[in-house]
Amino acid sequence: MKVLLLPAVALFALAGCSMLETRPQPGPPPVKPPTEYVKPEIVVVSDLERDVWRPKKTVWKKFMLAVSRTNFYIDHVDEAKGELQVHYSGDPQNYVDCGRVVNKVKTPQGDKTYDFAAASAFEQYQVMNKGKVYQVERRMGLTAAVRMVFDELEAEKTRVAAASSYTLTRDQSAVGGANSQPLLLNDTISFSTGETGTFPNAATKCQPTGKLEADLFRLLK
Repeated sequence: MKVLLLPAVALFALAGCSMLETRPQPGPPPVKPPTEYVKPEIVVVSDLERDVWRPKKTVWKKFMLAVSRTNFYIDHVDEAKGELQVHYSGDPQNYVDCGRVVNKVKTPQGDKTYDFAAASAFEQYQVMNKGKVYQVERRMGLTAAVRMVFDELEAEKTRVAAASSYTLTRDQSAVGGANSQPLLLNDTISFSTGETGTFPNAATKCQPTGKLEADLFRLLK
């Protein structure tokens, strides 16, 4: 019997061909399924309106519970009409913009510059009048009432609208010396959403920031 001996080079060539024939070929990349559209639960209609894709009773109860856990309080409820009134009392700077107070004063101790938000709840600073330096304490307070209406548009869709009114109080006390009587100024202004108000003394113009309504709408989630 004759044995056929192949050269080593030929054996390696055959082995290589065999490996190439059995190597798996890459398949097509996996196809991702299309992303399913998820309808948002809350839709912004305007700055003062939201549409909630839940039944009216569900939205109402959830909102009432959420408010009870905040520093807001409710003083009027008419569930039959879908109306309630939410109140806020506290720091105006959270919800009102009155610009800034900038004041420069020359004193025996040197020049001083005061710069603070005019809606700040409390500030102490100095002013100069007819060459005399006065020490001023300034307090600002805000009371806001928000009327909210829950309207059933569909069985599973509720529109919530908000309308706010703001009352700002500014109390100022100025003292010109150790033995002088303080000069007191008390002013109150009122305005609604979309409006402005201006204090008559030391004129300061104020307006809502929209954050009050936004914070209440956030409780709908």
